[in-house]
Amino acid sequence: MRITAPTSTPDIARIERQLDRLGYDVGARDGVQDAALTAAIKAFKADQNDIDNDVGFLGKRGQTILAAEVKALDHDPYRGRRALTLEQHRQDGVLAELSKRQNADGTEGIGEGAQRPGIQMLQLRLRAAGFDPQHVDGVFDERTRGALEQFQQASGLEVTGRLDAKTWAKLSRTIIDTDQPATPVQTVGERSRAVLRTEKLLEKAGFKPGDADGLFTKRTEAAVRRLEAELKGPDDGKLGVRELEALKQIANNPFVEPKHDYRRVVYRDGEVLNRRTIQMFEQAENWAAKHGVPKGWGFYQGSYSTSVDASANTHAGGGAMDLKTFDKTPKQIHTMVEALRRAGFAAYYRPTMDPPHIHAIAIGDRELSSDARGQVREYLAGGDGLIGSAPDPHRDIGRPLPEWAR
Repeated sequence: MRITAPTSTPDIARIERQLDRLGYDVGARDGVQDAALTAAIKAFKADQNDIDNDVGFLGKRGQTILAAEVKALDHDPYRGRRALTLEQHRQDGVLAELSKRQNADGTEGIGEGAQRPGIQMLQLRLRAAGFDPQHVDGVFDERTRGALEQFQQASGLEVTGRLDAKTWAKLSRTIIDTDQPATPVQTVGERSRAVLRTEKLLEKAGFKPGDADGLFTKRTEAAVRRLEAELKGPDDGKLGVRELEALKQIANNPFVEPKHDYRRVVYRDGEVLNRRTIQMFEQAENWAAKHGVPKGWGFYQGSYSTSVDASANTHAGGGAMDLKTFDKTPKQIHTMVEALRRAGFAAYYRPTMDPPHIHAIAIGDRELSSDARGQVREYLAGGDGLIGSAPDPHRDIGRPLPEWAR
């Protein structure tokens, strides 16, 4: 919407409220496009890198940008993470002293109009808290005042637009001064590149942290708790050095060595598997889920079975399974075979058998039948595991064995 003359509309009133919240001087908040509001619109547009005309109205794009900047103020203060320089520490000290200053007019601290290097740290800390003053130039301008007012309101402080001692006490905690990603621990309320890297690792490892936006939210905390449950460690949802190192290992090597647990379980589709095979299978299924194959793979046959003559006793012991493929695309079947091999199975797609299926044998299972052991030897030698020992039909996948199986 273009506003070209003094008038009064709901849109003008909204723009006026939004500019006022950002700190611009809109004059009387009366919903009228007057000289003060026109000047405020021009000042807002001058502060944008991508709006270059200086006329006193906002088009649709300008209104969208304005609304987004205002919406970004609706949160509790964040904490950033960065190692401060000696000069920045010095400027912090200057701000701390200025915040306690008693002025002749009865005010405390410093406010709009101040211009000194220390104001850059005020602006950096406001930005770390999520209240962007738009500039980090050492000038306490109207946008800096507006950002400070929003910080004060979100912090439960008196809204003065001045940096006083009470405000500094809270603002001084908005930056975690360190170059370490998890010392102190990452927790709810931190917004940093370190958290962004954590979120990406959590997603890669399958812990579902939500959007990777660099903000440690309750959903991020829930993902860390799922990690902690797997590590069988403290359950506090905070990510420290121990959790981060374990997360890196899981994310970069999701196929961990299975425990030699041979307790038998009636598993999916009523088929029997031992717990070692289930652990390997679920690692493969999780990996494939990240590569386009939904979980919930069906079973034709499990382990400890001699009911299918065509299996030639490969299923008589542990570690063996046949998986359904009738509802999968060729690409998904290929991904399933690769996932199983990465998890430590000698795995093949058998398209000519009735019904077509994926056959897999868990390498290293202590309860494999003699026929299954022979198939593993064939697999490692590059064969297809069938009588006649033809070449592996999945030579393009190769033998991506997990580290523990090498």
